[in-house]
Amino acid sequence: MTRPWMAWLVLAAIWLPAPRVAAQDQPYAPNVEPASDDWRAALAAMSIPEGHEVSLWAAEPMLANPVCLRVGDDGAVYVGETFRHHAGVTDIREHWGWLDDDLAARTVADRLAYMQAHTGEQYSDYAGEHDRLRLLRDSDGDGQADRSSVFADGFDQHATGIGAGVLPFGGSVYYTCIPDLWLLTDRDGDDVADRRRPLSSGYGVHTGLLGHDLHGLRMGPDGRLYFSMGDRGLHVETERGTIDHAHTGAVLRCEPDGSRLELFHTGLRNPQDLLFDDLGELFTGDNNSDGDDLARWVHCIPGGDSGWRFSYQWIEEPVSRGPWNAERLWEPRHARQAAYHLPPIANIANGPSGVAFNPGTGLGPDLARHMFLTDFLGDVRGSGIHTFVLEPQGAGWRMARQRRFLWDVLVTDVEFGPDGGLYLTDWVSGWNTTGKGRVWVLRDAGAADRELMQQTARLLGEGMSVRDVDELAELLGHADQRVRQGAHFELARRGEDGLDELTDAARSAENLHARLAGIWGLWIAGRRVPDALQPLLGLARDADPEVRAQALRVLGDAAWMPARSAVLAGLSDPAPRARLYAALACGRLGLPEALPALLKLAREAGSSDPTLRHGVVQGLLGCADGAVLMQHADDPSPHVRMAVALTLRAIRSPLLAGLLARLERSDDPEDAWVALEAARAIHDLPAQTALPTLAAVLDPASPLRARFLADEALPTAALLRRALAANLTLGMAHHARRVAELAASAEVPAELRVEALELLAGWREPGSRDLVTGEWRPIAPRPAPFLPALVTRLIRGELADGSLDAAPQSVRLALLELLDAVEDGQVAQVEPRAADATAGQAAATAQDVPGSLRLALLTAWLQDQSAGAELRSACLQRIAKAGAPNFDALLTYALADLEGELRATALGLLRQRDPAQAAAFLPTILAVGEISERRSAYRILSAPDVDPALVRAHLDPELLRLAAGLVSPELRLDLVRAAERVGRHEFLAARHAVAAERAPELLPWLDSLYGGDIERGRKLFERTTLSCQRCHARDASSGFRVGPELSELASRRTRLEMLRAVVDPNASLAPGYQTANLFLFDGSVLSGRVLSEDAELLTLLDSDGAVHSVPLADVEQRSAGLSAMPDELAATLSRGNMRDLLAYLASL
Repeated sequence: MTRPWMAWLVLAAIWLPAPRVAAQDQPYAPNVEPASDDWRAALAAMSIPEGHEVSLWAAEPMLANPVCLRVGDDGAVYVGETFRHHAGVTDIREHWGWLDDDLAARTVADRLAYMQAHTGEQYSDYAGEHDRLRLLRDSDGDGQADRSSVFADGFDQHATGIGAGVLPFGGSVYYTCIPDLWLLTDRDGDDVADRRRPLSSGYGVHTGLLGHDLHGLRMGPDGRLYFSMGDRGLHVETERGTIDHAHTGAVLRCEPDGSRLELFHTGLRNPQDLLFDDLGELFTGDNNSDGDDLARWVHCIPGGDSGWRFSYQWIEEPVSRGPWNAERLWEPRHARQAAYHLPPIANIANGPSGVAFNPGTGLGPDLARHMFLTDFLGDVRGSGIHTFVLEPQGAGWRMARQRRFLWDVLVTDVEFGPDGGLYLTDWVSGWNTTGKGRVWVLRDAGAADRELMQQTARLLGEGMSVRDVDELAELLGHADQRVRQGAHFELARRGEDGLDELTDAARSAENLHARLAGIWGLWIAGRRVPDALQPLLGLARDADPEVRAQALRVLGDAAWMPARSAVLAGLSDPAPRARLYAALACGRLGLPEALPALLKLAREAGSSDPTLRHGVVQGLLGCADGAVLMQHADDPSPHVRMAVALTLRAIRSPLLAGLLARLERSDDPEDAWVALEAARAIHDLPAQTALPTLAAVLDPASPLRARFLADEALPTAALLRRALAANLTLGMAHHARRVAELAASAEVPAELRVEALELLAGWREPGSRDLVTGEWRPIAPRPAPFLPALVTRLIRGELADGSLDAAPQSVRLALLELLDAVEDGQVAQVEPRAADATAGQAAATAQDVPGSLRLALLTAWLQDQSAGAELRSACLQRIAKAGAPNFDALLTYALADLEGELRATALGLLRQRDPAQAAAFLPTILAVGEISERRSAYRILSAPDVDPALVRAHLDPELLRLAAGLVSPELRLDLVRAAERVGRHEFLAARHAVAAERAPELLPWLDSLYGGDIERGRKLFERTTLSCQRCHARDASSGFRVGPELSELASRRTRLEMLRAVVDPNASLAPGYQTANLFLFDGSVLSGRVLSEDAELLTLLDSDGAVHSVPLADVEQRSAGLSAMPDELAATLSRGNMRDLLAYLASL
């Protein structure tokens, strides 16, 4: 008897009428380009794998700006089109003034509120343009689409994102478009949705980065809907409570009707698509952060955390992207890695986008079990599709047989059609919308399984509901994954008859696929009728290790208590995957009796199998509370102690404080790593009540501090920066003293000492972004009456190792900044906190740092010939500001010093004190002075109150020398800016006219070629606003990027060529990055990369690797590909910034 009792088959019963997203008086008519033959050149330029062929299936105007696609079982192609890209959906990098508000946002409503506050009347600009879902059909079967309709549009509100995920299933279509997961239905069969309903809302808490959307829709083997959210975060109200996950990206799952929504895997940056392999395992490609990290292939498992946090994107110092780079969280497993996160399987691609798993028919046996990952880099060159397989490695996986598959196409998504073809969407060019778009199909040119392909297409097209249970049972072992899944879905709804077939297949089918399909069908049925899980108890003892693993997986996911014995036995299974799922099951079931076995598994798994260790932690979550776990904090095995720390982290336990205190006293070297994990948990979560224990790690007497400082193998900064942050958060006098003790300690790395001094300088107003993670954690302004006395002791050498006189220049400069902060008094009006008003703190309070002590320090460091010029100049400036009685003598001393930078500083100060005397130095400086002195002279000669006679006497001759080409290139920009400030434009006019005639596009920047600061240029290069690292690697080990690799750039390019590449990236593309489409007089077309060209001959490398030498006389028409580098980049840089950036590039 057939009983439609599964929730996902009664969607019609729960429909509620819903309005259109936005009512439209007129049909939406965005820019879509007309049809053209451009696709022919694009096809000719593709690198197509041998034995395969690619054909055009659809192109503009049938579609435009394609983001994602799925192919229905009937062969219909659904394409998500975007017209809101930069036209309603923006990027925080275009609105830096929003960043603090964006970090603070916790709901979509928060985002909209601050957007409206910042934009005012322009707020309406963020509504109006649509994203939409297009439906394409090949109705006559000729291999090309001939029908195109807008299936759904009107996604155009202020909160609306980019529609980035689509999935046809069960007669309806799922569509993800921030802030909603939609279910769309076409009831009358006209290829237009006439009913729509949001299944859940609240996605896209942050503005974040463009493209970090809601996407990746897949139906899992368990009959649940899986999808992914980028790191713009989510705050979703459900029938079971609120899912508040604003700080990172995630994979979620729910029932097909949207109920029982839950987080599945977190810590992701932008997982744009998902796939399930033939074992039902879930994987995604996750993007890099354009910060010298690499993209990743990730195994997603219940409770997994891949380590990324939204706030990491905005950290630039002391290490770009914070812990993500500093602790190498993006790398595959290595010994120094954090244990709380699951490392990726491999680093692959640079712009991972759509993914697909070979379902088993269409591409031949050589590509069986292969996964396909699209790589979108904003440029045809360097974009395409990777393919690879995964092989078991413990309870996890390793990548094998990885290679480029289809290349030189700007593909956004990829999906197998029921006909066996590999369908892919082509963005066409660049990063921005063009009004163009294509769908290509790749096929096996010599496919030997055409009969099987035709059968698969027929089975999927007809559907499974028309088949009897006997046929469905046979299809559980079909060669195609989609047919098997459709069969087990259908059998799961066929009542007792279906359960019988599923049970028989799970127990005794001849091939593994059929057995797994049977198990998964019982998984679906078991959520409605728990007794359907009964057969799995025996399968947990099956001879096949994968059958055992899958049985334990299902029993655990169902939290079916009769399975407790089978689950406990599974913890000692010889197969790692079976042990993994048994451990996960313990957590879902909550089995206290599993504790000894789980601890034993922790010992055995060690640190070599992070996936299995994760399973242990998830198991412990359901088996023991914090008090029980702490009974094992002294276990002889460091792996058990690590498991305890990780589990306490997972439950946010205040007992982390007690664990860290125990580890502090341990002599076991391995406990340093466990202690670091506890410290990470206390700070990063944070565990507020445990912060005092973490803060105490900074005590000079702390054994843990001593161990980390003494052992170079330990990541010292990872521990001590978190301890610094804890002391800053707590904020009392003894916390400040700990920070000062660290700053005074010569054994501490200089960068940490600098950071400690900077924290003291900002102690009264700590700010709102966390020191380590960059998360929004505001600390209110507070008094710090103890600071002057503390700084006085620092200067006197009464802390730690004594005087800072021998400290590195960076540390001493930071101390000067601290002195300034104390002298300024900052927020003296803040009322003392009750906790600060103690007798001990009152006694520690002093007046300002004694002026004599301050002056003595500044004078000593000024006269320290071994100190750097920057430090000595800073001291002189502060002596001047203080009005020291002996300043004249010190100024005379500095003017005669050997350091040109110090003399330059002294000259500027002399001008403030005695302009006439300063003017007397100008002739000598302009004649023989160092660069820094001459720059100082130019500033004096262009000051607002400068004597015009001085300008005529000294600046005008310099400008004549500039016109004659006699001024050093390093000084030209400084001199030009000086002339502009005093209005000497007539001296510049002729020079500008010549430059404008020769290179008008470079005119504003020609004086920026030399004289920049390399370190400032490095910071510009790494700045998120410029995104240089998005496309350019600085060394060959960073993997392929869309732009040229920059190591040893100065040996290959002049500075003028570097400037031209920044200002006009299309003017002269680097060798190997120029592409051309040649239309010859004989009617043929050649496309490829230009290897060389002269007045008569062009040499081209085509996609097959063939080299063509083409006489230019044979070329009727030629078109060139454009650079992916934004041509507006130079407009965002000042002339000084450009000079610094070029200095850095020239240093590579």
